[in-house]
Amino acid sequence: MKKHLTKCLLLLTLPLIFPALGHAQRTLLVDFGTNAATTTTPFSDWTQILRHPSRTQWMNPTGYPDHQGIALVDTIPSGEYGYFGIRGLTAYPFARGQRIVATFYNRFSASQTFRGRVSFTDSDSPDAADPSRPWYTLYNQDVQYGVPGQSLFEYEFFITDSTMVHHNSSPPSAGPHTLVNISIYDNNSNFILTRIELADDADITPPQTPSSVTAELISTSTGCPRNAIKLAWDHSIDPGQDARGVAKYLIYRNGELYEELPQAVIDKRGETPWLIDLSVRPQTTYSYRISAIDSAPFGMHASPSNPLTRKGNESALSAPVTIQTLAWQAPGLINPYTDLVYKGVFRLPDNEDWAYAHRGLAFYPKGNPQASTHGERPGSLYGIGHNHRCHISEISIPEPVITSDITTAPRARTLKPFTDIWPRVYDGSHTPPGAGGMTVGLAFHPARNGVADHLYYTLSMWYNPDADSPLMGVFDLSLTGALGAWHVGALPPDNIYPGLLTHLLFAADPTWADKHTGGRSLVAGSVVIAGSGTPSRGPVLYATAPWENGALPAHDQAVSSVNLLRYEGGTNYHRMLLNFTGGENGDGAAWIRAASRGTVAIQITRSVGESWYGDGGGQQNCSYDIPARSATGSKGYNYTGTASRLIFYNPSDLAAVAAGSMAAHEPQPYTEYDLKPFAMKPSGMSATGALAYDEENRALYFIEHNGDPGYIYGYSMIHVWEVSSRHVLPFTPVLLLEQETE
Repeated sequence: MKKHLTKCLLLLTLPLIFPALGHAQRTLLVDFGTNAATTTTPFSDWTQILRHPSRTQWMNPTGYPDHQGIALVDTIPSGEYGYFGIRGLTAYPFARGQRIVATFYNRFSASQTFRGRVSFTDSDSPDAADPSRPWYTLYNQDVQYGVPGQSLFEYEFFITDSTMVHHNSSPPSAGPHTLVNISIYDNNSNFILTRIELADDADITPPQTPSSVTAELISTSTGCPRNAIKLAWDHSIDPGQDARGVAKYLIYRNGELYEELPQAVIDKRGETPWLIDLSVRPQTTYSYRISAIDSAPFGMHASPSNPLTRKGNESALSAPVTIQTLAWQAPGLINPYTDLVYKGVFRLPDNEDWAYAHRGLAFYPKGNPQASTHGERPGSLYGIGHNHRCHISEISIPEPVITSDITTAPRARTLKPFTDIWPRVYDGSHTPPGAGGMTVGLAFHPARNGVADHLYYTLSMWYNPDADSPLMGVFDLSLTGALGAWHVGALPPDNIYPGLLTHLLFAADPTWADKHTGGRSLVAGSVVIAGSGTPSRGPVLYATAPWENGALPAHDQAVSSVNLLRYEGGTNYHRMLLNFTGGENGDGAAWIRAASRGTVAIQITRSVGESWYGDGGGQQNCSYDIPARSATGSKGYNYTGTASRLIFYNPSDLAAVAAGSMAAHEPQPYTEYDLKPFAMKPSGMSATGALAYDEENRALYFIEHNGDPGYIYGYSMIHVWEVSSRHVLPFTPVLLLEQETE
C-alpha cells in the first residue's frame, strides 16, 4: 500500500482527475493485486474496484506480482458474463488520440484465444438487450492465432470520435466517462486481468503521401508489346506516436478506388512498390493517384455498403500521373476491346433448376438440327443447373438481343430436360468426399482416335476435396449414360490434386495440341483452391487426352497430362498471378480462334479496391460489440467490390511451358476484359460463370450467375459475343439500348 499512498499524495496537487498526458505517456488506472487491499488505484477519485461478486476471483498463480489480478470463475452459465474494472466519482474526458490498454496473464500452459470487450458506461455484465450502454471489442493486431501459454499480453481499444468510424452500429466512445469495465466474451477463466492503463499515443497520424509516382507501358506476354501499365512509387513513411506502419497503398484510377497493394506483398518482393494494370483498352488515356494507409486498428474497410470508409489513417492522394495506351500491336492474339462484338443476352428456360447455375457450359455444334425453323442459332448448349444439384440439360440458342428490358429478351427452349446421370462411383454416391458443394467442368470434344463425340466432365467438391478421388469422365450426348471417373496425371498418390482441375474444362485447338502436347486437346483446370490441399495462386491448366489409347479408360484408371499453367502456392509473389489477392474465383474457360488469331480466355472474379479476410462489411475489430454490428456480409475473402472479368493468355506461352522452355508459373495474362458494363442488374456483375465457344460461328457464350433481373432471386442468363473477323472499334454500352455493329 505504500506505493499506492505515494501516488495518491502526488495527485492532490493536480487540477485534473488524471495528470495531463505528455508525449507517449501511459497513465495507470488500476494495478490489481491479490485482493482489494493490495490493489493500486493511483487516483483519489477513481478507487472503486468493479467486479462481479460471484463470477470473478482474485488470484496469483505464480507468486510473481505481474501475474496477479482478477480472473473469471470456471462455472459461469452460458449466455451470462462476469466483469472487472475501475470506477471513479468524477468523469474523465476520454478523447481521440488515447487508447485503453488492458494487460492480461494467460495462466494456461498452452495457447488460448482471447475475446474481450470494454465499456465506459456499463458497470455491470454486458447485456445485448441494452444498446444504450455500449461495449467495444478489445484487440491486438499482433495476436492472430491465440495468446501463448503462461505469458503476459496486452489488448487495446482506441478511443473513437465521430471521424473514426468503428462500425455502422456503434456510437463513438469519446466523451466524459466515470468507469472502464472489461468482460471476456467466452468466459475463459485462464485469463487474469492484471492492470488497466490509459495511453495518449494512439496512432491517428496518416502516412506521408506517396511520391515519385510513375507510369510506363510494359509487356506481360511473348509477342504482345507494351500491352499493360506499370505504376511505381517510393515507399511512404508512417510518422507520429506509436506509428503502426504502412499497411497498404490504395490506387485510384480515373478518380475511383480501383486497386490496392499490401505492404506485406511489397516486403516479400523486396522491392519498391509497383502494380501492373492489365484491364486497359488500347488508345485510351488513364490517370492514377495513390494513397497510403497505416495499420492503426480502427475504422472500417471500404466495403460495398460503405465505400468511403477506411480502416486506419489514409494519406492525401499523390499528384496524378497520366498515360495513354498504344494501338494494339499483337495481330495474332485476340484483343477483347477491339475483337469482341457484344450481341446481347437471352434468357434460360423458366425452370428453377437454372437458378444459381454457373458451373459447366458446353457448345454442341450438331445440336438442335431444327434450329432454323425456330429462328434460332445453329447448335445447342449443354449446361449444369442449380449448383446444389448439378443436373444437366440441353437447350436451344435463340438470337440474342441488346436490351434494357429483360422481358423483351428471347428464351431458350429445353431440348433435353434436366437429368442426373452422374456415375455413382464414390461408395455408391455421385459426389466425392469433401465439403462446400460440387464444382463441375463441362466441355464438348469431337471424336478423336476412334473415340466418338462426347461431353466430358470434371468433378470434385469445392472445399477440401479428397486427394485420391477420380475426377474426370464423360456423358453421352443423349444424356442417358456416363462413364468414369478417372484420375489425371497418374494413379494415386501420384495423381494431380482434384481441386486443381475441376472448375475449367475446354477443347484446345487440335492443330496446336498435336504440335505441343502430343495431341492432348482436352484442357482441365481451376482458378480457386479452397481449404487445405495443393494450392495455386492463380489459374491452373493441364492438357489431357482420355482417348489416347483408342478407347476411354475404365473407372478409377488414369489419363496422362501435360502441364500448361500452374502458379506456386507459397509466398513468392513473383510466382503468382499478377495482382493476386487470395480470393480470386472463376468457373469458365475457352479456347477462342478466329481467322489467324487465337487466345485462351479464363473467366475470373477479381477484387476492386480494398481486400481483406474477415467480415464482409469491412467491420474488423468489433466482433463482440454492443450494440452488435449490422449484418453486412459473411466471413471470408471480401473486397470493396468485385469485378467479373475475362483474362487472356497467349497460347505461345502455354506451348513454352509444355516444351519446358518456360516455367509453369511464368505465363501471365496479356489483358483483362471487364464484364460489368454488360450486366443488367444495378449492382453490376460480380459472380463467376462458365464459358463456351462456337468456333464456326465465332460466338462466345457466358452464363452469368443469377444475372436475370426478372426474378426475385435472379435466374442465370446467357451473354453472347461475336469474335470479329477483323479488328473493330470497342463496344461501349449505353443503357444496352442499341446494338453495336461491325
